Amino acid sequence: MSLKLTRRGFVKATAVASAGALVLGAAEASFADDEASTGDDIQVIPSACRQCYGRCALFGTVENGRLVKIEGNPDLFSEGTLCGRAFAIPQEMYNPTRVRYPQKRVGEKGSGQWKRITWEEAYQEAADRFTEIGEKYGWHTIAHQYGTGRDMLQFQAINKLWLELGSTATFGVGNLCWVGSYFTSQRLYGDETQYTGWDGNNTDCIVIWCRQERSRGYYDWLTVKRAQERGAKVICVDPRFT
Repeated sequence: MSLKLTRRGFVKATAVASAGALVLGAAEASFADDEASTGDDIQVIPSACRQCYGRCALFGTVENGRLVKIEGNPDLFSEGTLCGRAFAIPQEMYNPTRVRYPQKRVGEKGSGQWKRITWEEAYQEAADRFTEIGEKYGWHTIAHQYGTGRDMLQFQAINKLWLELGSTATFGVGNLCWVGSYFTSQRLYGDETQYTGWDGNNTDCIVIWCRQERSRGYYDWLTVKRAQERGAKVICVDPRFT
């Protein structure tokens, strides 16, 4: 197999990777095959929530091939805790308005006229449009945006593809939340403390700055409460009551 890749082929690969990220980044949970079965039609399958970075451990109850209930797994790091995002996974999976396949506009913009197309057609359409814009106006004119890194290696690979093409205008949600906290932590403490590095079990003072602890990574809130119980001070800075 040849390892050579043309620019057009490279763009198509980018389109495929980007579309794959959208599919894999959807809210639908991936349930393993090595589940503990409780009957012919009912299965309790271990998995994890992907609605935020927390990835809280959970069990999904599947009846006749349909996910019907979400429960926390008490034996792993999240200690059985889940927030409303996790409990809403079945609703999100089976929402009748959920987009499950590519669609292409066939009428005037804003008319709401669409037709279903295949994934192969969607990949080719994206590749052709990107190639046309890049070759006509320059690849630097394409700005690419990515979502929250549910799969860090995946979105890093997609970002690298765009940079290789010449699109240097990259941005994502991390530019709004993570970058600021990262540089602040580096200046104050010498290391990142937003997601890693903090030790709630030994600290005497915890500062929570604009973060709703109980709607994201609820297990962190358990650590905060245990710290309070042993006398640690908690300072909360937030424009909202949380």
